[in-house]
Amino acid sequence: SLFFSSDEREKRLLFLFFFYLFTSTHLSTSNSQVFRAIDSLTGAVVAVKRLPLTTAGSAQALAREVGLLSALSHRHVVRCAAAFAARGHLVLVLEHCAAGSLERPLAPGGGYGPLPEPLAAAIMAQVLSALSYLHSQVR
Repeated sequence: SLFFSSDEREKRLLFLFFFYLFTSTHLSTSNSQVFRAIDSLTGAVVAVKRLPLTTAGSAQALAREVGLLSALSHRHVVRCAAAFAARGHLVLVLEHCAAGSLERPLAPGGGYGPLPEPLAAAIMAQVLSALSYLHSQVR
């Protein structure tokens, strides 16, 4: 289950911090934080996203979204390895994307200028592949 009793939450939160070595904060917004971390068992780099439960939505909607995220498997969709609630936050352990989000480079005025057409075409092909996959999974 996504939500646990107070004691279980504390144990799981301690487990999370024991299991992952937090190395830096990648992104911090007004309602979420994303940390770069290392899985202490596998050595894999992961992203840990923390959202306040008050802004994340209802428990039912969260459970549905986490269930969907955990079941997805596509090379252009970020994988969700674990999720739980702790200390008033939803914590998602996600596949780490070394290049980060597409938001910044594609933002008008905030990116890196116009993308070369072959690069833009390659990005769009990946986005459309992921979108097609996601639409095929929603029933």
